[in-house]
Amino acid sequence: MELKRTYKGLVLGVIGFCIICIGAAFLPVSSPVCVRIINNLCTFGTVLLTYVIYKTEYVYWYNGTTYEEALNAGTERRKAFALNHVFCFGIFALLFVVFSVLSYFLDISIWIDILVLNLGISSAGIWSIRFKL
Repeated sequence: MELKRTYKGLVLGVIGFCIICIGAAFLPVSSPVCVRIINNLCTFGTVLLTYVIYKTEYVYWYNGTTYEEALNAGTERRKAFALNHVFCFGIFALLFVVFSVLSYFLDISIWIDILVLNLGISSAGIWSIRFKL
């Protein structure tokens, strides 16, 4: 695959993500359910972004990776690097959706969901630092 330098997909993806999250805020559900839906949109939006990076090989979208490094790495290394990120964030997203469903039925405070989301997404990000191109 010919790698070309572009950020158009990233910018359009972020704009689309914001529109979807704002739209979700107007769903006709209770506030705790709405917050849980938006939290899960955040986790799966992150996974979608990592998947797009995997498919396009635009690994230079990740902080700390330059376009030149990505270009010199070759397609196989770019794909492997990106796939590690998909799995890392994907596992958290799956665990979080299970947690948010359980927390809804157990009537756990929405603030616990928000705390778990922030700690989890931050942990996945920190964990992914170890992946090297």
